[in-house]
Amino acid sequence: MCREIFVKENALSLFRSQEEQYRDHIAFKGLFANTIEGTEVCLNSLYANKKEYDKSLEADDYNKTKYVVFRSSNEPFIAFSGVIYPEYDFIGNSLQNLADSEQNYDLLTFCSAPMDDDLAVIFSWQDSSSNSCTKLMRSLATAVHSGHDMGDMIFRFVISNCENMVFSPSWWESLPEEKTNKIIERVTDMACPHTKVQAYYLTDGLSDISKWSFENVYSNM
Repeated sequence: MCREIFVKENALSLFRSQEEQYRDHIAFKGLFANTIEGTEVCLNSLYANKKEYDKSLEADDYNKTKYVVFRSSNEPFIAFSGVIYPEYDFIGNSLQNLADSEQNYDLLTFCSAPMDDDLAVIFSWQDSSSNSCTKLMRSLATAVHSGHDMGDMIFRFVISNCENMVFSPSWWESLPEEKTNKIIERVTDMACPHTKVQAYYLTDGLSDISKWSFENVYSNM
């Protein structure tokens, strides 16, 4: 979360500088004005959510911290950490309206964690964000029950929603070009500010790449 706030604060500063630089260009001025407004809304919600985490840290009380941990015996090939305001769940249902700038958005954190000889993928949130995050996790269970591959769905979520990740070079180079291109295309599409996030973006694509198999799931939600 601290990294995300740092990145957003610097982005906001850059956008404001560019808005000033292009203040005589009507089209650019409008673009930067909208971008600044959106970044401010996102940043303010980050501040509000971070206060919840700070309270837990200061009190050394994590009863309001919820989590789902997926543990795999697969050899780790990726490291990542990120945050997201989940907009749609794993089966395409709307979770929260990100166009409503008057609310503090429900926030989900997710990361990889190396265990003894294997990998854990951790989803975590504060109780104040449970409305969206619990529904998201339950939708994953529903999708898996319906026949979707859990490893594919979690990998798809990570690639689609995380900009802070690194791959093992040997793993990346072992992939067929067709699959590396699919990963690059998904990352590029999701990063484009002019591309609307599709409701079913977590239900399809990037299949049979990670080969993740999760043997154990731990949760307190």
